[in-house]
Amino acid sequence: MPGDRHSYCDHFNENKSVPVYRLDLSTGVGSLVAAILSKIAEMKRTKIMERADSGRARAKTEGVKFGRPLAARPERVRELRSQGVSISEVAKMLNIGTETVKSLQKLDVETK
Repeated sequence: MPGDRHSYCDHFNENKSVPVYRLDLSTGVGSLVAAILSKIAEMKRTKIMERADSGRARAKTEGVKFGRPLAARPERVRELRSQGVSISEVAKMLNIGTETVKSLQKLDVETK
């Protein structure tokens, strides 16, 4: 019997899976069950997001840096460029792309 709690538990223990039952949404009870399951899922998702936000905030207070690390130091790019080295040569020397050199130059100017 699908509604029998014992048969449900026995099925789970034997198969290590949850049986899937069809939910008739055309009935009031089916619609109610769907709404309840939807709200539970929404609540769980909200809790996950709250915990993630809390963890990020705590990490920031501890000084953790977020994001991808820079491909090269902006100071090094500035140093090479001040010596008259072209953008393409700087890119080759640092093994990065020319657009990255331009981005790092811009980043170095913005941080001053």
